[in-house]
Amino acid sequence: MQTNVSILTNSLIETLLLIGIVSFFALIFGTLLGVILFATQERSIAYNRFIYSLLNFSINTLRAIPFVILLIIMLPVTAMIMGTILGFKAAIPALVVAVIPFFARLVYVALDEVPKGVLEAMQAMGLSKHHMLLLLIAEARATLVASFTITMVTLVGFIAAAAVIGSGGLGATAYIRGFQRNNLVLMYLATLLMIILVFVIQWIGDSVVKRLKQHS
Repeated sequence: MQTNVSILTNSLIETLLLIGIVSFFALIFGTLLGVILFATQERSIAYNRFIYSLLNFSINTLRAIPFVILLIIMLPVTAMIMGTILGFKAAIPALVVAVIPFFARLVYVALDEVPKGVLEAMQAMGLSKHHMLLLLIAEARATLVASFTITMVTLVGFIAAAAVIGSGGLGATAYIRGFQRNNLVLMYLATLLMIILVFVIQWIGDSVVKRLKQHS
């Protein structure tokens, strides 16, 4: 029989793995979508009304769906992709679909907050669109790191909500092995670990942002 310590250790590892996997997809695809959304808006680098409207609608729609509902809606797709609708693997598709548009919107906001004069100056210099985007991303790097930190903190909550499909992790441990089995000590310890994890993520993110601002 597993002790509380071994259960919590395994749950923490599962939570960290989920954060790592989902954050990777969010960083790559969320950044890409956010940059495209920014670049294709009116008076930007590569205005395209169709692409902007389609992306904007898709991102807003996915962000409007509560995560638990999204988790349930995606069960057939999850079954096809992962071969199961329960457990650690089953949580990944819904988490990815929920987090990518969330981060994409934050990337868009970060880039849109760069002073318009910066973009106008680059356009006046005749820089290529690709070069302008790279410079804008560099200009917004501190805000982008802060946005990614917010995304990771939000992801911890999403992972906890995925306990409804037995996803594993600290949230599932707190709810299934703690609350449902009347092991209140385990429930509180798992919750405490989630709180500590959020504080650590936020501290790391804030430290990186502070360094970037000092060197800007």
